[in-house]
Amino acid sequence: MIRVEFCASKTDSSRLIGFTMTGHADYGEAQHDLLCATVSGIVTALINTLTEATDFGKNVRVRYAEGDVAVAIEEPLTEEQQKISQVLLNGFRLNMQELQKDYPGHINVSDRRL
Repeated sequence: MIRVEFCASKTDSSRLIGFTMTGHADYGEAQHDLLCATVSGIVTALINTLTEATDFGKNVRVRYAEGDVAVAIEEPLTEEQQKISQVLLNGFRLNMQELQKDYPGHINVSDRRL
């Protein structure tokens, strides 16, 4: 199962500051798992957008470890950068929640407050 855990700020539980993603969908054969490919494409697009298409890419920490990924957006950010990061992270979260509805038992989305 793919597990996606979104992390909220200590001071503002409505503000996302990153996520971790672990596991495999086990929806199809290895190298032919369409759900894994879908999730990988979405997370890659998000990471590329955060790190390359924003002016706060230097504040984005990405860690890969054998198929797992963790992303953290570090302070300081301007008010505008905060808004952009929230739109991107919340959009990603919505995508993952929709996949969770469509593929129960293969992807789990949760939240935690740091």
